[in-house]
Amino acid sequence: MRYISGICLDFSLGLAWLMQTALTQSVLVEEYSGLALTFEKDVLPALAGLALEFAGLRPGDRYLAGLWEKSLLNDLAWCRDLSVTTNSRPVVYRAPSWSWASITQRVFFYSSLSEEEGARARVINASTTLAGPDARGEVEAGSIVLVAPVQLARIVWAGTSHFDVETDSRQTPPVCCTVDSISDCLDGAVSLGSSVLLLLLKANDVDSFFLVLTQAQGRPGAYRRVGINTHKQISRLEYARTGWFRNEVQVEIV
Repeated sequence: MRYISGICLDFSLGLAWLMQTALTQSVLVEEYSGLALTFEKDVLPALAGLALEFAGLRPGDRYLAGLWEKSLLNDLAWCRDLSVTTNSRPVVYRAPSWSWASITQRVFFYSSLSEEEGARARVINASTTLAGPDARGEVEAGSIVLVAPVQLARIVWAGTSHFDVETDSRQTPPVCCTVDSISDCLDGAVSLGSSVLLLLLKANDVDSFFLVLTQAQGRPGAYRRVGINTHKQISRLEYARTGWFRNEVQVEIV
């Protein structure tokens, strides 16, 4: 057994094998994100030791506010722990909206082991502005640019943990999505009648994952993440029938 950033790891199967698997990365973040920190802003610095271990085994990869560039589509497929009814964005900025570190709650991942499997989005650019010299420490800002199929929709029902989206065509029943943070409800980003942009990350013959985005304040043309679809999966075959996600565009998320 070995402890890194307060997390107990079993390396009996070999350090390289354990640390290189996407599943291990996800499980470790799931465990770590559920820990209570004395200072909210310390979430990324406290994980720096673990990130350093991964960096040595991921040559040519870049660490981006708790996510990795080469597995970015999988790393974006996180969802907050719904067993906790109160959560919020940190009072002090600590990560871009697309990072799991942007909320103060445990997260779970809904991604496959293969980054390429069912991928519908392409990463054009990804960057963070560091608050200090450590590439795995605090960040002041972050941006990712994806080219992906998108769909305009509006919120037709909104709660503090879930909300339903529907397109103007109404060719499918409303689709249930998970709210990233109750803060997004309180500031009006997730509210009845609000317009949102759905961005398709992955889709295969069985299911799919898409992000729910809203326009970012003070950043014309940019979006911020407010939710994800994981509860009512729709296959790419269903999208083809209904006409969802026909348009592929470039989107910046901050």
